[in-house]
Amino acid sequence: MNCWPHMQTFVSRLRLACVCFFVIAAWPAGAQRDAPISAEARFEEAEEAMRQHRWQQADQLLTNLLHAHPDHHESYLARAQTRQRLNRTAEALTDYSIYLEFRPDQAEALFARGTLLYQLQRFDQAQHDFTRALNAPASPTTSVFFRQAAFANETDHIFTSASTPKAEIFHFLALISAEKKQFALAQTYLDSALRYHPTDLNLLVTRGWLTERGGDDMGAEMIYRDVLKRDAQHPLAKHNLSVLLRKKGEQVSDSLEQNESLPYPWAEKGYASLQAGRWREAIVWYSRAIKLDSTTVDYYLNRGLAYEKVDDFVRSYRDYTHAIALQPNFEKAWLNRANLLVKVNRHADAIDDYTVATMHAPTYAAAYYNRALAYLTLRKFTEACADLQQAAALGINVKPSLMQSCNR
Repeated sequence: MNCWPHMQTFVSRLRLACVCFFVIAAWPAGAQRDAPISAEARFEEAEEAMRQHRWQQADQLLTNLLHAHPDHHESYLARAQTRQRLNRTAEALTDYSIYLEFRPDQAEALFARGTLLYQLQRFDQAQHDFTRALNAPASPTTSVFFRQAAFANETDHIFTSASTPKAEIFHFLALISAEKKQFALAQTYLDSALRYHPTDLNLLVTRGWLTERGGDDMGAEMIYRDVLKRDAQHPLAKHNLSVLLRKKGEQVSDSLEQNESLPYPWAEKGYASLQAGRWREAIVWYSRAIKLDSTTVDYYLNRGLAYEKVDDFVRSYRDYTHAIALQPNFEKAWLNRANLLVKVNRHADAIDDYTVATMHAPTYAAAYYNRALAYLTLRKFTEACADLQQAAALGINVKPSLMQSCNR
């Protein structure tokens, strides 16, 4: 029997097996398919984008994550916060609501949605969320956001999210009651807040504001002055008292002018000059007031405006920035500085400042409207349309031709 053909077939098969074994054994480990990215890794990437204030990127990352992992509940909360920054209010509310379907007693989400509803003046719904949050367990978070300053290599602190104390919830309930002109109920809620923090000067200033809203200017003045006895440099108390004194008019100014070592008479003169359009005169009076009191934010804001009117943009910017440093949540200072940046063709920086203004005062119609104009200049029509719609919803009469120009 001739065995040679069978032997050739056996040897060929053996060689083929050896070659296959060699190829498989020698296949580099790096050539294997990459392992899928985990939900937590994607979430960390989105959080980093949020910390860097890259809201569009964060929104896209979170949306991709939720497509791949629709049960990753924390992504709904993060995307809600992101979309709130992008002024996509309806979508933010939807994400908060989805998250609360999974975790109905999560205090932070209830508080966040309640705050957003309050900003939209949907007071009954906000009140419902705040009331639920009162009975929910606290849930701390450490989200902190920063932005680059417009003219310096520094950062401005914008927003910190922390656990929600009951005092803050009672504070909002007091403000809601005041919006409904239920001042007695508002005082009751504020008393509840003060039971948690009886020496909190900010709550006491709110009591003064509620007293003023109720028509008792004398009582409000006494509260503001009491706060200033405890902290002579309290910015909000000084601001509210200054406004209240201005409202009372010449009688107060005359009594104050008897003592020229006080800043108020010079500030009053400065305000009168500002109202009359005498810009350089206003600069002189406010400069004297600032020399006597360098901690009142209104003085810098108004002198900055006077400098802007005489085209001294460097000093104007400096005063607005100083006002922001004294009171970082003073939305008017952010707005004025943004308007100034537009004048010097710094539209991207202006948009940053308008955004901060809306974060501190979410119903600040002028900030949305002016930011829309800046977006239009940069041909960012989608963002401009969103801001114009928000401005219109807040009461600004937006011309139809302007709305048409952004729908390109």
